Amino acid sequence: MPQDMAASGTQPLEERVYRTLREALIRGDFVPGEKLSIRRIAKALATSMMPVRTGLRRLAAEQCLDIRPGGTAVVPELRRTEFAEITALRTVLEPMAAALAARVITAPELATISAIARHGGERRREGDEGGYQLANYQLHFGIYRAARSPLLLSMIETLWVRRSPIMRTAQPHLHVRGLDLHDDLMQALRAHDADRAAAVLREDIERAGHYLVERLRFADDAERGTGLASLQPLAKRARAGAKA
Repeated sequence: MPQDMAASGTQPLEERVYRTLREALIRGDFVPGEKLSIRRIAKALATSMMPVRTGLRRLAAEQCLDIRPGGTAVVPELRRTEFAEITALRTVLEPMAAALAARVITAPELATISAIARHGGERRREGDEGGYQLANYQLHFGIYRAARSPLLLSMIETLWVRRSPIMRTAQPHLHVRGLDLHDDLMQALRAHDADRAAAVLREDIERAGHYLVERLRFADDAERGTGLASLQPLAKRARAGAKA
């Protein structure tokens, strides 16, 4: 359980627990196939089990989690077709948000997002995969919130709830020099160039999606393993076969 999961604020307890769990999924704090213990989450959030149970059921109703026959909540293991669909939707919605943000983003917002981008670059160079993933989440959603479109933001969050667990597992594959285009995206935002910001972000999502779909195993691949083994890189298996 992530140490920074904490329900706070003035919202009703059940709503706060739900939003805390949803944000943890968006950040990629859980991995595909992970079972979510109600007791463990309740202890981490310093609450009773009832609001946690309600939050997990709500997330399951939104198809953010799977519920096993015994009632256990499990982080979904994406199928290849689902990953492709999520990527396709992201290439429409997230560039739209980037274009909106480029038109209205303020100097303080740019300064904050620029600092996050620099920090993310440092984390990547140092091989800190968890730190880079967190910075990547903060950068993207800093931009999307700057778009000032709550409905669009909510739709993007829903996609990230589904994509982030597999991206956490896939992060080592993304430590490839020049794979992300964050520097180009920041330049477009500073210039308030909406078309360029949208184009760069679309390319960033497509490049990462195409790169990963060739290198990961998904839940519907033939002869898949169980749990995290279903995400074993294809390249690794190919090398093993060549050695044999």
